[in-house]
Amino acid sequence: MSIIKSLIIAFSLYSKIPMPQFEWKDEDLRYVTGFFPVVGAAVGGMFYLWFYIAETLNLPGTSRCFILAALPLIITGGFHFDGFLDTSDALSSYGDKEKKREILKDPHIGAFAFIRGLIAAAIYVAALFMAEDEKAALAIAGGFVLSRALSALAVLCFPKMSDEGNVSYISKRQNDKINLVLILMWMALSIAFELCNSVIIGVTVIAAALISFIYYRFMSQKQFGGISGDLAGYFVVICEIMICVFAGVFSFAMA
Repeated sequence: MSIIKSLIIAFSLYSKIPMPQFEWKDEDLRYVTGFFPVVGAAVGGMFYLWFYIAETLNLPGTSRCFILAALPLIITGGFHFDGFLDTSDALSSYGDKEKKREILKDPHIGAFAFIRGLIAAAIYVAALFMAEDEKAALAIAGGFVLSRALSALAVLCFPKMSDEGNVSYISKRQNDKINLVLILMWMALSIAFELCNSVIIGVTVIAAALISFIYYRFMSQKQFGGISGDLAGYFVVICEIMICVFAGVFSFAMA
């Protein structure tokens, strides 16, 4: 029962999908990190479903792409994009680690966050316009699982910025060994899915995710001294943009 509760909590924390309500106990949080990629599977499924509907109905490319860009935000509530904006503000300050950490705690959005958010959205939509075929759409859909599997792996393996926040709170109550097995399983499944869908696009998507992951590791340590919930959201956005760009470019080049 605890593992089922962890799955429900994962969806409650990281999505807007309605879930059964119950009082959370510490033992119910043991596998939450390991189920984070399942939320990505739900996002990817809805992403591809809309792509299929739009293609079947021959809807205009503008409608198809802008709704595809909005779906992850609608399904998740945009918590990861909020982390992206907060981290963008902190990185743009060019202050020391303490200054950047203070900015992360500020609930207000600064000008640099707004600008970077617009740039990120523009790049994502442009990449979606290039990803016109089914293989590219499936690669991007699978990327929602891969990005969250890597984010969950970082929660287990990367240094934490502080003992505060959701990441540290859940980390102290989780079963690291079982979560690692779950995360590696989702990662292996997403990689196999990418390669079975298209070897060329799959390899590029996996490379994009790994590049983002390596950047996340060194950036978080150098700029903040560890990861946090906001930085995890920042990584998910960066990783999914990179996956979309790589899939779109190679799909367009192969057309």
